[in-house]
Amino acid sequence: MDSRISVTSPLVILHGDEMAQVAFEHILKKFVSSRLDIQLEEIDLSAENRLLTNGQVVIDAIDSLQRHGVGVKNAGMTVNR
Repeated sequence: MDSRISVTSPLVILHGDEMAQVAFEHILKKFVSSRLDIQLEEIDLSAENRLLTNGQVVIDAIDSLQRHGVGVKNAGMTVNR
């Protein structure tokens, strides 16, 4: 029997291209996927994807957040040289 909580609305996951992405994946697995039976709508907001889509992915992310009402974005980490 699945002990996860069933959630009907998807959670929007906004991925980035920062070093924090590795930690973000671990947090999603440990605290979201393992505890909730939930559909994840994942969107790649990396700089490369924003350039490839000419910014359309940002508009898609906004639409998705408006449609589903909830989302999570990984924190950006900038390493000082």
